[in-house]
Amino acid sequence: MKSDVILSCENVSFQYETDKEEMKKAVREVSLTIEKGNFVAVLGRNGSGKSTLAKLLNGILVPQSGRVTAFGMDTAEEENLLPIRRRAGMVFQNPDNQLVSNLVEEDVAFGPENLGIPSDRIRSLVDEALETVGMKEFAKHSPHKLSGGQKQRIAIAGILAMKPECILFDESTAMLDPQGRREIMETILRLNRVEKMTVVLITHHMDEAVQADRVIVMEEGRVVRDGTPKEIFSDVPFLHAAGLDAPQVTELVHLLSEDPVLAERFRFPKGILDEKEAADFIFSLFGKE
Repeated sequence: MKSDVILSCENVSFQYETDKEEMKKAVREVSLTIEKGNFVAVLGRNGSGKSTLAKLLNGILVPQSGRVTAFGMDTAEEENLLPIRRRAGMVFQNPDNQLVSNLVEEDVAFGPENLGIPSDRIRSLVDEALETVGMKEFAKHSPHKLSGGQKQRIAIAGILAMKPECILFDESTAMLDPQGRREIMETILRLNRVEKMTVVLITHHMDEAVQADRVIVMEEGRVVRDGTPKEIFSDVPFLHAAGLDAPQVTELVHLLSEDPVLAERFRFPKGILDEKEAADFIFSLFGKE
């Protein structure tokens, strides 16, 4: 394994016990690697295998065939599970399921305490984690009285206090309102861009995926596309066939390019991902008039 690869799947398949048919396998013959410091978004319609893949990557699930390694350790070997989960934390969809205490600081301290970290060190880890997610002023608050976005940031702080090298977000913004989603995405980007942490984001939101370094698309348990956001979102018909939306601005430019009159007059670029890029293109058109 290359030194910069921290997560790896080699021909991995997994099927839940309730599924009896071959076509219902949650993950089917998946091979991929994730390198240190990357921000990888995983997309796919419901039932495509995204969440199962995330659970396989940090050892919550063990493949029924193939091999998953995390930081060079085989997830199928039981003695590796604790060290893997210390280095690859996971944040789930519902933050209430990860909150266990009546005070924010106690909740964040829960993980380090279970790892047997000395109490004086835990204090500094809790303060540092809350500072990272912008929640230090809420240390003495009850987590259950916070907003959804704030609760999710506390859940992230609880993972950060264990000093992981990678965090997997399993649709962690799905239950949040737009403001909560923005808060979590700002936190995720800061962890990746500033803290240099590896991030794997399972999401249904295209505006989140466009901010990643790499996008993986799954369908029926398989990886069907793997590339940069511009490469993936340039193919709007493929996204629609996979049951996915394009980012709104990408969809708009695609629709304009489908108009025969406009297409004859203007050369529409593929893979416009944000409003600024679209505005620059539109202004360039006016500049040519």
